[in-house]
Amino acid sequence: MLLYKHVKELFPSTKGIQEDALPFLTVYISSEEFVSKGLYFPIIDSTDKEYSDYLLEAINGGAIAAIWPNDQPIPTFVPNHFPTFMVDDTFEALEKLVDFYEENIPTLQTEFRLSKTDNHNEGNFTYDSPVTHRLKKLSNRIESLKFKTQEGGSNHA
Repeated sequence: MLLYKHVKELFPSTKGIQEDALPFLTVYISSEEFVSKGLYFPIIDSTDKEYSDYLLEAINGGAIAAIWPNDQPIPTFVPNHFPTFMVDDTFEALEKLVDFYEENIPTLQTEFRLSKTDNHNEGNFTYDSPVTHRLKKLSNRIESLKFKTQEGGSNHA
């Protein structure tokens, strides 16, 4: 299970409550999804919406923490206790978290949702090809880890 303390180890610059045992049941990038105990990563390409709009959707849909870009102010609507991990690049942070999870968590108990749904986006908003390719690679790694876990295998010594 991915916990707050794991994420804090990777991304030590934080705001909000610091609760080491706080579990994240879902890691996700699509703000309009409804999740349980979600860690939200805003992977945003060019769009007319503000970062804050995506975060509000994520919080309303079950995010209990977020990875947040250093160059974006934390919106005033975010509760003071809401855990926010500050990073320079949210996509690189997502890749770093997948690396950590793959190497350190013995069984896959946190769900990773690394595809975008675009049912709320006017104008058929989609990612450019390099972003889509990087997301697909990360999704394939998570799927591979799920398969190893189901087969009783482990990538740990």
